[in-house]
Amino acid sequence: QQKNKGGVPPEKGAVLALFLASGASDGITGKLISAVWDPWNEFAKHLEELQKTDIYTLRRIVPKDRGMEWGDE
Repeated sequence: QQKNKGGVPPEKGAVLALFLASGASDGITGKLISAVWDPWNEFAKHLEELQKTDIYTLRRIVPKDRGMEWGDE
């Protein structure tokens, strides 16, 4: 369906990039944000909640995080 309709305009990603590069996004860090699906333009209103939770956070879980002893070097 996206192929037939042309998908999402690249400007959506560009606008998000400009937001993240601006002072308006100060304090928003370590988040995985979709320009298309996430309400990133409202993040500043919820900054404290975003900073205190793992909402929109992508984590790398290694074996040690789950009590395993292998995988560390």
